[in-house]
Amino acid sequence: MARTLVQWREPILAWHTTGHTSGPIEGLNSLIKKVKRIATGFRSFPNYRLRILLACGGCNWDLLGTPPR
Repeated sequence: MARTLVQWREPILAWHTTGHTSGPIEGLNSLIKKVKRIATGFRSFPNYRLRILLACGGCNWDLLGTPPR
């Protein structure tokens, strides 16, 4: 157990200092991997990117152009 605590010292101290974890980022990475598994066959990177943005809820139509109808 001591070896584990030594290896994880920085993340443990960071959590106690700031209260932040990498959980939200890991959740987004998991969602992106899920979209990638489902979206096999996408030939266009912009379509793949849009699919990820829609799945993550971070789609800003002002930056992306007009929304699809």
